[in-house]
Amino acid sequence: KGGAREEAKETQEAAKAKEVQEVEAEQTEEEETVDEVVEQQEADEQEEERWLDGHALVGVRVLRFFDDTSVKGSITKWLPASDRGDPALFRAEHDGGDMEDLEAEEVEE
Repeated sequence: KGGAREEAKETQEAAKAKEVQEVEAEQTEEEETVDEVVEQQEADEQEEERWLDGHALVGVRVLRFFDDTSVKGSITKWLPASDRGDPALFRAEHDGGDMEDLEAEEVEE
């Protein structure tokens, strides 16, 4: 009888330990996900800080065509070309709230 109780107790403890491990694993995953989101937000904020507003194309109205529809918007800021050879980009904020980044040739079309 005593052996069966001990065995049942050990089984119960093992089940509790497994449950604790699963909860801890879920918490770790959630913490990693939160960390990733925070890192991405910080990267986005740093990226946003690099955008400038002093360029001749800032303020220009644009008309963009997507499939069978057109969207109006304005160039609101720009990002100079990078040392790595990336072209200058111009942020087009559409009147409907969306935005996209365009190269100079796309703005001037």
